[in-house]
Amino acid sequence: MNVEEKNKLIKIFRESGFNCFPIPKLQKIADFRYKASKTPPNLPIADEENYGVIGVAGAGNCIIDFDNKEEYRQFAELLIKSGYLVSESPHGWHVPATGFSGTVSKMEFFNYKIQDKKIVEIQGFDHYCVGAGCTIETEGEGILHYTNRGGLKIWNPSEKVNRPVDFEDWCDTLCEQVHVEGRKKKSNSSYKNFRDRFRAGQIPTKGTSNDYFHQSAIACNDDDLGIQEAREKIEEVFQRWTVSEQYSGRTWDNVLQKIQEVYDKNQKTTTGRPQNTDDNPTSSIARRIVATRKIYSNVDTDEIFENKNGFLELINNSLVREILTAYPETTQAEYNDILFKLKGYAGEIPDTNKDFIVFKNGVLDRTKREIIETEELADMGFRDYNYLPKSPENEPTKFKKVLFDDTEPIEKPRIKAGLRAIFQNYLDPKISVLYGASGVGKSTPLLILTQILGEQYALTVELNQFLEDKFIRAKILGMRLVVFQDLPKEWKDFTTLKTLTGEQRKTERAFMKDSVTFDNKVKIWASGNYLAEIPEHEQDAMYTRRLSLIHNVRKTAHKEDPTFAEKIVADEAEKIVSWILNFDDAECEYEDRETVQKEWEETASPEIAYINDHWILSDYKNEMGVGKLVKDYKSLYQKNISIDQMAKTLKVMGFSVYNNIIKNIEKAPEPPKSVEKEVQSKI
Repeated sequence: MNVEEKNKLIKIFRESGFNCFPIPKLQKIADFRYKASKTPPNLPIADEENYGVIGVAGAGNCIIDFDNKEEYRQFAELLIKSGYLVSESPHGWHVPATGFSGTVSKMEFFNYKIQDKKIVEIQGFDHYCVGAGCTIETEGEGILHYTNRGGLKIWNPSEKVNRPVDFEDWCDTLCEQVHVEGRKKKSNSSYKNFRDRFRAGQIPTKGTSNDYFHQSAIACNDDDLGIQEAREKIEEVFQRWTVSEQYSGRTWDNVLQKIQEVYDKNQKTTTGRPQNTDDNPTSSIARRIVATRKIYSNVDTDEIFENKNGFLELINNSLVREILTAYPETTQAEYNDILFKLKGYAGEIPDTNKDFIVFKNGVLDRTKREIIETEELADMGFRDYNYLPKSPENEPTKFKKVLFDDTEPIEKPRIKAGLRAIFQNYLDPKISVLYGASGVGKSTPLLILTQILGEQYALTVELNQFLEDKFIRAKILGMRLVVFQDLPKEWKDFTTLKTLTGEQRKTERAFMKDSVTFDNKVKIWASGNYLAEIPEHEQDAMYTRRLSLIHNVRKTAHKEDPTFAEKIVADEAEKIVSWILNFDDAECEYEDRETVQKEWEETASPEIAYINDHWILSDYKNEMGVGKLVKDYKSLYQKNISIDQMAKTLKVMGFSVYNNIIKNIEKAPEPPKSVEKEVQSKI
């Protein structure tokens, strides 16, 4: 699709109340310009860029993502024939729709006859789809296109009834039309929350009334209430809801139908997960844990989490100690059985708010940098630390000294950009590489950060081991920081590395487990004494999108103190986390492609740096033997290099070399000392 057609589609989307925003060329993963519902409207989109489409809160619009092309081809073609805009994605269909009342939220639908995963997904006001007219480049499938197969009208179901259509009722109708069996596969904890809210006399919130009243009826049936008593109890809540700001317009007749359906089918609470009803000791212990604590489990990874003050903390290791302390006679086999049964009894992992972080002094909304009141689960948590507002006295002076005293001042923005990315809620494809001499403590900042983040959020591993072992890669589920220590001279697998840093959604397989798909939010930092030479065919991808270089110029170790990092963590952990979270956009900026390539190549190949610093092409017919440069290089750098290697490098840099004689070469002039001082003062 040409640029003119793409711009026409963007104009139609925006006129229909959608928000279109830029996505980097040939990519489907948004960059820093996408911030869910907070994405600024009408951002400029370059001709060569892709774009994303978001429904807007209050605009009554969304995008339906059909994830099986053949299964839903007939439905898509009906809309296409009617002149509606329908985008054919690489694997399905994207259908924009508008004209709804109520909260147009994210919905997921399932058809278990086809596959045991979501097959129809409605992207509400804070989720985007790649727009029609875009092209993406993938590692495995090559070039893929998003193409408009229909007309230029946005599907509007309200046109037939001349009034806004209730979004939740329309979802039910859509399910019937496309034969989806699994309605809004919510986690058990979400359903339980609705029942708990009803029993506590709390009204439904906006966008939840459909599930709320369904689960309220189930709660009444669970409590062995007759249908008439259930109607009376639910009507009391319904009447209070109708006079509140949360009311969506749902009628009492609609609620009565839901109550009748529950009692006709004798629907009661089920978790949909493996249940254990035996009364042996391990079952009793598992039930006791679940009954007294907010426990959740990931059945795909065997991870067990607990809601501690508003965020999910991984408790597998601590649970071992707790059980063995409380039940000292427990055998290993019995403990394994307890864990197995916990997975059946515990709820599924609930959704979290990606903008929230729990601290000891409250929940931080990172977009506002304020402590707020909320009942939502946060995406991260630091229960041992307080959040500290931005101020000079709250800055971690020791940590800043470790970071900045050993690096070039012009590299400060790229350091901050790399640090901020650890706490962002979107994937940062950049690998921040800390380069310097051996044994001087250049990796100390990374050691400090991994200690602060702990095992739930940080992983340290060798690069090539990580690239070769898919079971180790599966460990990045939920991680925010992966540190590659002691970078090797050669990187074995650029394809896997690009995939790791380029996919917002990752699928990995843990040892002896099924594959798991998850949000990839990991930020990669690395440190080493060597920089690998980037093959020519990988340079565009690596230098443009994936590498940021930071030079550590320290000559000696930090006081030669092996506990140096631990002391900084003990003194400044709280300040470090808050300081990073308080970075402004203007403070954080990665270097451009030309800069990173020049710096990387000169560092990976010191002879390039030597030639750049000391020699230039001459206008005169000067000649010099390659051996003279080799001798000079050895003297300055205390490193050996062969005449053949020096000659090869010279040719690459544009010098004419024949029979080890360099033509048209002369010494580079020394910069004036005044100029050096002026440059130093600026940086």
